[in-house]
Amino acid sequence: MTFIAIGNSTFLKIPIPMWIFFIVVVFCWLLLERSKLGKSIEIIGCNPIAARYSGIRVKRVLIKTYLIGGILAGIAAMIMASRYNSAKESYGSSYLLQSVAACVLGGTDINGGSGKVAGTIIAVLILQVISSGLNIFGLNRYLTTVITGLVLIAVLTIHFIISIKKRNVQ
Repeated sequence: MTFIAIGNSTFLKIPIPMWIFFIVVVFCWLLLERSKLGKSIEIIGCNPIAARYSGIRVKRVLIKTYLIGGILAGIAAMIMASRYNSAKESYGSSYLLQSVAACVLGGTDINGGSGKVAGTIIAVLILQVISSGLNIFGLNRYLTTVITGLVLIAVLTIHFIISIKKRNVQ
């Protein structure tokens, strides 16, 4: 298998990047939902000072988190480079807004401390359906980016209103 085949081939009629996506989703779910490291990441996201006082080695957990993030970014870069048959530092920059929107829309708290892999995956699917639908209607990709941004703003606004109501109840 050549490097280009990673991004452009299929296995059992499913594209190789989808197989990689499934593997990464299972890995992230196991890591975040079923491991000590995942629980430590969640606790640090809620309150890093309390996490340190409870015996969690915050710096070590953060280093592991950044290491895993870097490895996942490298995997994404390899898939993109194999699909485009070239590499450029700005290829992934167009996915930044979509990534943040998927996390926030999926229920990840923008302030840290909570979030589920399943919610993020559902949000990715919703955003992809929106993007594909807009492409089918012939709208250009800049308008798709604007609509993704508006969805993100709407979700953040709703999250802000809900958090204010929760504070008022307490």
